Amino acid sequence: MTVVDAISRFHQAWPPACGLLPGDSVEVQAQRDFYAQRRDEALERLFQAIEVAVANPGQDWSAELERVSYESELEAHRVMRAVMAVR
Repeated sequence: MTVVDAISRFHQAWPPACGLLPGDSVEVQAQRDFYAQRRDEALERLFQAIEVAVANPGQDWSAELERVSYESELEAHRVMRAVMAVR
């Protein structure tokens, strides 16, 4: 897996959170905040894996990027289910 592939998979799994809409309940606001926080955490883990890969060019880091991407996708699905359960 390349860095570009990992970033692409991240954006497919974690679409940007939309802002608050008029009339949103407190629960919906809380779920949007929860989603945004979890997305930021997942993005930070991806950036850390990319930093390690770039710092160690002689090593095969594609498996680590694959692992981080896969875990991020699983987390995105769990978070999306939690967010949608509130609606």
